[in-house]
Amino acid sequence: MSCRHINGDQRGIALLGAMVIVLVLSVLAATLLNLSGQEALSASAAGHMAVAQQLADASVELVAGWFHDPQPTSAVPAIVSLRAKRNHDADGASSFFDATGRSQFVGSPDQPDFRLQAEDDSDNRLLNDPENGLFRAMGQLGLVEELKVYAPTDPGLLCTIDTTITTKTDPSLRQSVRMQLGAPGSTFTESRGPGRSALGFVPSWR
Repeated sequence: MSCRHINGDQRGIALLGAMVIVLVLSVLAATLLNLSGQEALSASAAGHMAVAQQLADASVELVAGWFHDPQPTSAVPAIVSLRAKRNHDADGASSFFDATGRSQFVGSPDQPDFRLQAEDDSDNRLLNDPENGLFRAMGQLGLVEELKVYAPTDPGLLCTIDTTITTKTDPSLRQSVRMQLGAPGSTFTESRGPGRSALGFVPSWR
């Protein structure tokens, strides 16, 4: 029967090897955990962005609906005034356009024809009041910060609708959308910039 003696140096090398293996496994586990956390954060951020985009798109579509179907906002003086036809066409009939085809909306993004801002208490009630606000349907997910209507970029179009919303996600996100409404037979083109999306909608009013 033979005995094999392991000296201190061998035991030290074995212990060091075991520690290295444990350290490598720990680093791998931490890396995997970190990657998993990053994927979860990315997925969460993507979900929040999707909510912000959908709310912004819904807000401009709702405003476009005010022109298409006046009845739901017929008792809101501000919207009735926005929708009032102030021009006359070549036949003398009331119209959003004058005899040359120029829209009654002539404002700019900085000085729009129509503006509502949530920082103003009365505007905020009109925009976001949970019972009577114009955008109450989206109130559980976000709020409309600002609504502007101003001149279109191209002759023959009716107007530009510009909305900015904030979500109730954590963290809250802010998103703006700009949409142009056009006259019958018009084509729609719109550029898209950072933090701003664009939609096209061609209604049939004069």
